[in-house]
Amino acid sequence: MNFTDSNQDTTSAVLFTIALEELKTADYQNRWNSVSTIYQNLSSKPKWEVPVGIINVDFNTIDERAIEDDLLDITVTQGDSLLVDVPDRTRSPYLTHTASFASPLRTQSNSLTPSFYWEFTRQASYKTILKVEADFNLGQGWQDLSSVVTPSFPDFGLYYIDFRITFSDGSKISNSSKFEISSESTSTKISQKTQEFNSSNCITAQGEFFATRSFQGYDENQGYFGKGEFEIRQGGENLDSLIVVVDGFDPSEGTPGGQNLERIYNVFNQQGLAQDFQVNNGFDIIPLNFKKHTVFNQNFLFPKVINGGTDYIERNAMVLITLLEKLNDCKTGNEPIKLVGVSMGGLIARYALTYMEYYNIPHNVDIMATIDTPHQGAVVPKGFQDLSDFINDITLGIVDNPENILQSPAAKQMLKHHILSGSNTPSGAPNFHNRFFTDLQQLGDYPVTPRKLSIISGTMDGTKNNDSAERYANLTGQFGFYNGIGGLESNIKMNYSPEPNNTINDFYFRQRISFLFLKFTVFKRKNQVSSLPSLGSLENSPGGYYDVNTLAENFIGGNFYGIFGDVSGTALEVFLRETLLHIEVNLTNPDFSFIPTKSSLDFIGDPYLYEKINDRNLICSGETPFDSYFAPQNNIAHTIFTNAGANFITQEFLNNPQEPVLDVDTSASINGADLVCSSKNEIYYFDTCSGIVSNWLVSSNLTIVSSTNFSVTVKPKYSTSKGGGFITASTGGGSNATKNIYVGKPYANLPQADNICTNQFPINPYELPASEGAETYRLVSSSPNLTIGGMSEVTYTNAPVLIDFLSNSPGTYLVELFTSNACGESRAAMYITSESCGGPGGPGGFSISPNPASSEVTIKPNTEKSKTKANTENIYYNQIAKLFDFNGDFIKYIELNPYGLTKLDVSNLKEGLYFLKIQAIEEETTYKIVVKH
Repeated sequence: MNFTDSNQDTTSAVLFTIALEELKTADYQNRWNSVSTIYQNLSSKPKWEVPVGIINVDFNTIDERAIEDDLLDITVTQGDSLLVDVPDRTRSPYLTHTASFASPLRTQSNSLTPSFYWEFTRQASYKTILKVEADFNLGQGWQDLSSVVTPSFPDFGLYYIDFRITFSDGSKISNSSKFEISSESTSTKISQKTQEFNSSNCITAQGEFFATRSFQGYDENQGYFGKGEFEIRQGGENLDSLIVVVDGFDPSEGTPGGQNLERIYNVFNQQGLAQDFQVNNGFDIIPLNFKKHTVFNQNFLFPKVINGGTDYIERNAMVLITLLEKLNDCKTGNEPIKLVGVSMGGLIARYALTYMEYYNIPHNVDIMATIDTPHQGAVVPKGFQDLSDFINDITLGIVDNPENILQSPAAKQMLKHHILSGSNTPSGAPNFHNRFFTDLQQLGDYPVTPRKLSIISGTMDGTKNNDSAERYANLTGQFGFYNGIGGLESNIKMNYSPEPNNTINDFYFRQRISFLFLKFTVFKRKNQVSSLPSLGSLENSPGGYYDVNTLAENFIGGNFYGIFGDVSGTALEVFLRETLLHIEVNLTNPDFSFIPTKSSLDFIGDPYLYEKINDRNLICSGETPFDSYFAPQNNIAHTIFTNAGANFITQEFLNNPQEPVLDVDTSASINGADLVCSSKNEIYYFDTCSGIVSNWLVSSNLTIVSSTNFSVTVKPKYSTSKGGGFITASTGGGSNATKNIYVGKPYANLPQADNICTNQFPINPYELPASEGAETYRLVSSSPNLTIGGMSEVTYTNAPVLIDFLSNSPGTYLVELFTSNACGESRAAMYITSESCGGPGGPGGFSISPNPASSEVTIKPNTEKSKTKANTENIYYNQIAKLFDFNGDFIKYIELNPYGLTKLDVSNLKEGLYFLKIQAIEEETTYKIVVKH
């Protein structure tokens, strides 16, 4: 069993249900009822009643060493491999475990004061249960569930309930469970489950129904009718203002983990959206689920199971059409219907409305909103598909695995790259992917009358979800490693697809026998994936993301971190997982682009997935069939929408049309890059819905490559072209719009500097002017005798800027300027002359070094003249210098040595500019000192 021996960190009704089913299957004494019987009894109870169930069982698993230690043997009977007991064995080949935990039998209630009580126990353990308690984390502490407990929850939302079980031996265990308090529904529940929609009856508040039109699948020899389930959550007394919410891809349909009406409603209730429509705006919310059911051929032979959650999009569309027809027959008034399609539900809605318009069937839908819908297809990493194919091969197809879901009609219709294509490059399932979209186009592609909205989960600025060729899963396993001697090693690696026009191993499996220090490969399997230059890496593109763990949980029916660790399934499956493989899984970056942004928008134009497309209005440019769209600032999880997204839907449904939010200045008429390089063509878009461009005009340093009524593609006229340029659009109405740009590499503007004096700060700093088109300015001195503000090289990002050229020796020195932008780099040069100027830095004065200084400055007199003056006038003896800071505040006196060096300690001064004033004869001279620690 896949239970821990004592505590479960988090349990739920879903896990509890799976455990019940496993116990029912594993119990050879056949002591317990089926799960369906338990939940049928639960369905008759009101939603405010929450029975609590307890599992307390002992169970056995096979010891991994059992076969090696000759405790069990394998025998073949009629072609089947069986485990049999070995007589006179030294110990038991089985390990004993105990699984004990508590869980609400419901995952949610529609009451803020639900009633909890201990009702159900499945027990087969040597120790019995004395008491079951619950702590609802509302401040009341532990409460005994032997009687009804009614906590008061403060608001709707998700809560964690702690349970504690006390046993007969005095031991206790505890676990937690998620529980949701959902909004009250005003709809009246009915006992009738299946309704035959016809003219003699009208719609009820809740029920199941069959479509009135069949659909024959691409691989079927006859048509079958789909089945749906709906619920009306009324926002007022009359059935008048309707919002129908259509479910998407649901491989777990028919199991506790599948989408039900409550969960479909909650998807639309993100940010409180559905409840706001009900309570504040009087809308009736109607979630639609597609059911799993059994059908027969025309002779009522050979039953066939149709899983509505993964069935043909067209057959589910027939179910939606039947519901829309019945709603229009039974609703009050003429208020149009709002239709919301979640994920694949958007394709179902799109096909249904297009079909109805093609065959002149009234639908009365005025808005169709699709939530992160794969209008051009969805993505599942090919490495994951290769893993499912590998599992299918090694288990001979006996064990349920993801390949069963990948082989479903809907998966084959939607996936942009399907393993059945047999191609390393993206290609859909043969006779499914292309056929669906071709058939849809023949009907009209999109409905005409409704306003079409796309709510996207991916960003439009080109930001990718992860790195190309990145490893996202590493599966390792070992069998038979005893005392470090040896055994069997298994390793599986999975990688995302690579950069365009590259190939990589997306799936790699290797099995080795290890003995002491020797390793031998006994089996190896690898699959490759390539990326097309026209698309880029599928899984990494901007888009609503999904994670591999959830993908495997939905596809396999168990958590990916324990694919081979749980024991659900057949005996063979248990044997493979627990006894042979013993695999551990490490996911490094499991999020991948499930619905690329361009797919959700059904983008018309360049298919490259990483293009920045939020710099123009795609409606005006004719690059999307939608009438408006909303995208988040960052890539977010699939079908999640933010507060801003919820507000976008709200305003649209309240008849306040919204424009797309663009990352451009809406006052500008032409959008595109501010810089044009010779290395690639640039596209510019005329962003207005008021008219089309009749004429494009560009500056003489540009050439038009191609143009449309909404865009123009340009490049530099010559590879050496540089300088300012422009693009002008003229509309048929006579209005003009112009965008100023820069073409090519920048100029390098370096005017000649004046001569400077050696060992002096210049009285007037040099001003480096701006260079047209430059983004950075790099000044370089060719000699250590000339510095730029004390450094040999300086880089600036803006100009003009003031610069101090400093020299410690007379001479002529080369200074170079390098300007750069995205197109490249330009150079200019000049020579600066440094000369002995007399005065402060020349004969009769003093030199200051080093400058800048960090700890000490040396003040050195011009020795030759000083000695001469001293012999005749005796005026240099006992000279005093005064030090001031930048603000002119006096700091201290300094006694100078006229014949030697004077040391000035600056280590305790703050960084900055200081002034040293020296009185020489009748003239006071000022020297600048820069302190830099």
